[in-house]
Amino acid sequence: MHLCSFCYDIYKDKTEAVEDPACCELCEGLSNDLEFLSKLMVEESKDFEFKSFYLGTKLYDEIAEREEKLNVKGLFKHFFNLELRSRFEELSKKEHISNKGDIYFLVDARLNYVKVTPSPLYLCGRYNKLSRELSQTTKTCLKCNGHGCIYCNGKGKLYDNSVEEIISGPLIKETLAKGSKFHGMGREDVDVRMLGNGRPFVIELIEPKKRKIDLKKAEKEINKSDSVKVKDLEYSCEKRVEEIKSAKLDKTYGATVSIQEHIQKEQIESALEELSGSNVYQRTPQRVLHRRSDIVRIRRVKSAELLDFNPGSVKISFKTESGTYIKELVNGDKGRTVPSLASLLNCECKVDHLDVISIEEGKNDQNVTWKEERDAKVAYEK
Repeated sequence: MHLCSFCYDIYKDKTEAVEDPACCELCEGLSNDLEFLSKLMVEESKDFEFKSFYLGTKLYDEIAEREEKLNVKGLFKHFFNLELRSRFEELSKKEHISNKGDIYFLVDARLNYVKVTPSPLYLCGRYNKLSRELSQTTKTCLKCNGHGCIYCNGKGKLYDNSVEEIISGPLIKETLAKGSKFHGMGREDVDVRMLGNGRPFVIELIEPKKRKIDLKKAEKEINKSDSVKVKDLEYSCEKRVEEIKSAKLDKTYGATVSIQEHIQKEQIESALEELSGSNVYQRTPQRVLHRRSDIVRIRRVKSAELLDFNPGSVKISFKTESGTYIKELVNGDKGRTVPSLASLLNCECKVDHLDVISIEEGKNDQNVTWKEERDAKVAYEK
């Protein structure tokens, strides 16, 4: 087999070299396109801001078939990629990082075509939600799947706005991204405010053209909203998303609760004392059964303290393990949460207003173990 100098350097003594790359019986002149392709990569990426890159290539299937005659596999593609990235590094002064670059090039050498895909840009911070009419993420209308219908008044979504949209809007505009994904450390209900030190989040910006922006300016733009405030906005990474999703941190809540007027302050204090430090068995609440599995969870109530008492209405502070349903801890959810404030008082209780006051930092050692939760499920079913 006659090979061009590029292929000959790869396969060495397999056969003799030829001077004209177009006469190469393996690549048929493809190696002669390296200079053109590297320059095309520069041209196609000129509108993108990046410091590093990685690439993949598509080559003729026949090259792999011809390699088999030389008893080798994949060598041409490997060295073709090495040479292409080396030439692009020299032209662009950018660094190649395998599978981790700011931008990805897919080079189709068959068609002399280059597709540029920026890697996601991750920013993290904390947010406060000050509205009781705002969802955390965009809720697409299930009736029309976002296209707009009578049920959603043509909006394609169930709520006019969300924490996700308020935060991502200015960031998408600044980075010229195609879209975003929102990752929060848990979530609060639409009618629950997130106060105190704020809820940690990561915003994943999809295919941004700009990667370096003024974060303080972005914060200021987001904070023009009356409903959402952010702080500590900084650059992050994909690993932070995993940390956010897996974190199990205690939370402190403030709840305004309606009770029957004959209930005395001493009765409330006694019930809260019984709840403090106890394990609570919670079957998936009826209000979320449409989107969550019907299982029994055990959660620990770290503390329950009466803050204010008026006949028929009280204010209570709850500190609980992550994943505790506070509304059901109060109302009992028709016996699906045991014990509950309602069951201990033997009267109807209802959460009128609920706020997340703080999300605790650090490791929480007093949370329920998986063995306790397993035993709890068995006990609950009995």
